[in-house]
Amino acid sequence: MSCTISVTFKPSSAVTFSGAVSVNDDGGSSPQQVALSGYGTTSKYAATAEMRSALATHSTAAVPSPTGHIPVGTRVMDLLDSTRDAPYLADGTKRELLVRFWYPASLSQGCQPAEYTSPAVWSYFSQLAAVPVPEVKTNSCLDAPTTEGRHPVVVFTHGFTGTFTDYTFIFEDLASRGYVVASVDHTYEATAVEFPDGRFVKSVLGSHWDNSWRANEQTLSFAVSVRLGDLRFVVDELERLNAESGGPFAGKLDTSRLAIAGHSLGGMTALPGVLQDRRFRAGVLIDGWPDTLTTPTQTPVLILAAGHEQWSEGERGLWNNLRGSRLAVNLPGAEHVTPSDLVWLAKGGIKTGAMGPEKTIAAVRSYIAAFLDANLRGKPLEPMLSRLSPEYPDAVVTTQKQSLPGEAINHSAP
Repeated sequence: MSCTISVTFKPSSAVTFSGAVSVNDDGGSSPQQVALSGYGTTSKYAATAEMRSALATHSTAAVPSPTGHIPVGTRVMDLLDSTRDAPYLADGTKRELLVRFWYPASLSQGCQPAEYTSPAVWSYFSQLAAVPVPEVKTNSCLDAPTTEGRHPVVVFTHGFTGTFTDYTFIFEDLASRGYVVASVDHTYEATAVEFPDGRFVKSVLGSHWDNSWRANEQTLSFAVSVRLGDLRFVVDELERLNAESGGPFAGKLDTSRLAIAGHSLGGMTALPGVLQDRRFRAGVLIDGWPDTLTTPTQTPVLILAAGHEQWSEGERGLWNNLRGSRLAVNLPGAEHVTPSDLVWLAKGGIKTGAMGPEKTIAAVRSYIAAFLDANLRGKPLEPMLSRLSPEYPDAVVTTQKQSLPGEAINHSAP
């Protein structure tokens, strides 16, 4: 005889749960234990109806203006890792990555406005989301020369099945403040990548745009391991580009002042990246980090959470193992995609809590820049890093000497 037992898993956050079903029958091996595990995805990153509706509202959109005083340049580089086979393929192809840079630019030769992303990629996003997407104006100049001097560098890893332009409002702002941002497109996981020769590569893991992604624990663990290899290679390439005579970044990259940052799965990649590669001097984890951290680290870490309602025991343990400079900032009422470009692309369809879109954009930019200024540039600690900011009173801040509370305070609650 046989029967079917259905188990429904309804997670409240992107965390892993394990359990078992105990089956008692008249068989000789009763009770039987069936082990179960699940990883919560709950459409936190998937395209929602509200987001789609907001995207379709306007035919044009503009990246919010940067707050720094330096013009912004951008360029895309195609990098081939000849030492590593492409992990998502089985044909011996070598790992190939696109990296897009944003950097402080010299505009003595004028400015050619840069596209937001590849038109083919943007059109594919529209197809997956089943809505028209706006034409986007950026604040960047394509292939402009880099300003003189050596600049601190931030390596960025995007959300699961995201792409390397999904956080342009952060990247342009950091570049306008004197940073170089190197954002990595993780080929075959990213929803789509268009290489300079016209090759168009889609994700083999599905996409958050149409909720077709494969987000089980094994797939996510493998994706993180692939990303860590990508990031090691990119940092090696940054050192090569800095030493390369006549190149666009020759002598312009200060790899002794290097940070890693990431959103969602990118945040979950950034923390082991800090632990595994000592070249990273700081880490920024944007609404994505492992539940636990068993190895203490002295590396400065910023945790930026979106609408976090409760800090788990594992997260508090992680916090306690951050032994260097640390800061946790929670944006009550926000959602998982709020710290991405969707906050302005789909304005009105993304939750931002009491702060609203403009104030949220300013807060995300300000906390990230202030943290990096203090820990990469050695600037004096800004007051917002040591206490509640009067400019952003709705943000819940846990500072260096405080313990992460068992439950985050939600200022926007009724």
